[in-house]
Amino acid sequence: MKTFIEKYSTYIGIGLIVLALVGGVLLMMKKGTQAESGSVDGDSQQKISQLEDKISNLEKENSDLKSVAAIANSAELTSPSSTSNQSSGKINLNSASQSQLESLPGIGPTYSSRIIDYRNQHGGFKSCEEVKNVKGIGDKTFVKFRDLITI
Repeated sequence: MKTFIEKYSTYIGIGLIVLALVGGVLLMMKKGTQAESGSVDGDSQQKISQLEDKISNLEKENSDLKSVAAIANSAELTSPSSTSNQSSGKINLNSASQSQLESLPGIGPTYSSRIIDYRNQHGGFKSCEEVKNVKGIGDKTFVKFRDLITI
């Protein structure tokens, strides 16, 4: 759930903004129609009320999602493994999360997944150089981040 929220929070926010704008445009169009006709029938007023309720519910959900993401991020930052990594300034190959691995130069989602898979299959890394056994990580890539990792 945490990664879903992190991954799609921007899209959720944009979607809510678009919905709010569309609702606003609809309200403005409706007011223009009201000015021309002089009144709004009960059915139209009910639909407008429903749209306004949906918009406010979506805005509340968006703020809730942002709160959950903030809590999840603060929990990740205060976990024991990440605080020890921050104090040494290096990322531990045997305990790093996928997002921590992706912060390394030359490592994206594919390579970070491969590193985690290798780590799980082989019971962890015995040396930093062992990361070169991961498919796609060779000497050139290893040189980019060797000073940023530890075991």
